[in-house]
Amino acid sequence: MLEASNWLGDSVRVLRGERAFSRLCYSQLRDKDHWLREVKGEMVWSTVPRPITWALNLLPGDAVLDRNQAAMEQALQDDLEVVNVARRKIAPAKLQEVERVSEASWSTPYNWFAKSSFPVHSGILVLGATAEVAVTEARTACAIERFRLTNGRLPTSLPELVPAFLPSVPGDALADRPLRFAVGPDQAYRLYSVGWNQTDDDGTVALRPNSTRRDDKKGDWVWWSAPR
Repeated sequence: MLEASNWLGDSVRVLRGERAFSRLCYSQLRDKDHWLREVKGEMVWSTVPRPITWALNLLPGDAVLDRNQAAMEQALQDDLEVVNVARRKIAPAKLQEVERVSEASWSTPYNWFAKSSFPVHSGILVLGATAEVAVTEARTACAIERFRLTNGRLPTSLPELVPAFLPSVPGDALADRPLRFAVGPDQAYRLYSVGWNQTDDDGTVALRPNSTRRDDKKGDWVWWSAPR
């Protein structure tokens, strides 16, 4: 059951759904005689910077809609290209570069509506990556336990699980190598991905400030052999 899931693939489908919804919204706005009046009726209008609201009342409406839609299409395409669905891989560095370029670009009436949704799209991919890694780790942990029940000991490395308990060595969705696996002297083990920062922190989990929840952007994504 765990093997059949593909959370990164699901994230890509969500982004494609966002693109379809965006196209529908722009199409419907073009059909309105006073599309700006429609936008002003939405809560999002209160977040538009004052200089941009002034400019929107002066600029050609078709140009504003066309340019914002083009910016949205490009951003979504850039996000989609950081995922390899077949290999169940995502490239955090590429997504971070997409985010950096977006944040560094000037906000104008021709891209403001598009830019306001960019963080949501990248967040979808981060959530997909965390789920993908968690499911892969759970599947691997099941195989490790089955190995222990069969052999009376833990495996010394993940390749020992193949082919009896896993069809192949489980890969890290965030790196071009397998998940990390280390057995301690007390026979407890750490199974982990290098996480979003792409750095092997030796299985160290980073927590959010004043919280017991993991900071997904820092540290490793760890599956412990015992609750912590």
